[in-house]
Amino acid sequence: VCSSDLICVINTIVTKVKKEKNLNIMLDIRNNIYKLLITCQQTDFIFKTLLMKFLKLFKNVEDKRYLINICHEYQYKSIYGNRAVIFLEAFILHVLQRLYNLN
Repeated sequence: VCSSDLICVINTIVTKVKKEKNLNIMLDIRNNIYKLLITCQQTDFIFKTLLMKFLKLFKNVEDKRYLINICHEYQYKSIYGNRAVIFLEAFILHVLQRLYNLN
């Protein structure tokens, strides 16, 4: 049971990333990101929440360090850029690439 709509949508994104091992899920993930953004959710909070959930998927310390650095990079870019959806998508793509060794 989700405590809020925000957590439910983020859990949906993380579940899709865990179950699907290809990039075909990105359209669904983009729609979920838009759901978060149109409800005026703070981009920083979305990044932090996704990061905390994605870190649980990795066991290797190097992978976790990589994920933290990538999250920081895209979170920083989202502060000074437009279209936060692009930066959130790019972060999730990096997670997929690292998790499943996709090219």
